[in-house]
Amino acid sequence: MARKKTAPKELHWTEELQAIEGIDLHGQHHLHMHTPLRVGGPVEAWVRCSSVDALRQAMPIVRKQAWKIHWPFEDWLVKDGGLNGVVLRLEGEFEQIRKIEHGIELGTAALWSNLKGHPDIPEELQHWSGSVGGALLAPNAAKLFAGFEIEIEWLRGRHKHRRFFDHQTPLDVPNTAIPLFVRLFNVRRPRKTKPLRTGQVFTLDKNQSLSDTLSELNLQAVRLRNWKISEQDPSIIVHLGKGSLEDLKLLQKALNQKLQPARNTKLSLRIPLVGKNV
Repeated sequence: MARKKTAPKELHWTEELQAIEGIDLHGQHHLHMHTPLRVGGPVEAWVRCSSVDALRQAMPIVRKQAWKIHWPFEDWLVKDGGLNGVVLRLEGEFEQIRKIEHGIELGTAALWSNLKGHPDIPEELQHWSGSVGGALLAPNAAKLFAGFEIEIEWLRGRHKHRRFFDHQTPLDVPNTAIPLFVRLFNVRRPRKTKPLRTGQVFTLDKNQSLSDTLSELNLQAVRLRNWKISEQDPSIIVHLGKGSLEDLKLLQKALNQKLQPARNTKLSLRIPLVGKNV
């Protein structure tokens, strides 16, 4: 009697990703370990990718899920219930920094702070916060990179695309494309704009300086549970440990009770909330 052939077992999407060389997947991984504000629940799959080839193989699987990229030292406000799907972290090849003719090539996961000591790089650039990719995809990216001639290499679908921008070309970002490498030319030009610093979570709904306004109302160093307004720079929120996102929202509410009657303004979250409630 002939044996029946059993159909090969269909792999779960997480198992498919784990099988790709250059991919390291962690299930139900806590995001608070990677966000500067140290809040946020677990993500279904925390996926570390170390090469362009691995990313090219992984993205057809990743794109079938809910997915986001998290850049090193990027401010996120993740709800305590966490996220479904994939949070992607680029590393390895994407952290490279190398000198090229008339400029510098940066992997998008490279930190601006790692530019310190590089010759011919303006000091202002060396003190930008976070990573190259985080700055590139920031809402004010066009201002941040104004004055540079910039070439960006993107992964769009399975293929790489390059696009060149100069100081007269708006920096538009292709939908769902992932920036891989950035090449900056004429890097001696001075910078006039800097990215927001890590921990600058709030904005005012009017064109006012948040730091000055809080200082004028003696709201610097205000503390509520495990959150505190920085004494040195009142626009920065300090997490004292084990504080939840709900606690942060309570601090926001308390500050607004002072700001609204005194200045007819209120704090809003600069960073969108993502994830689900517990």
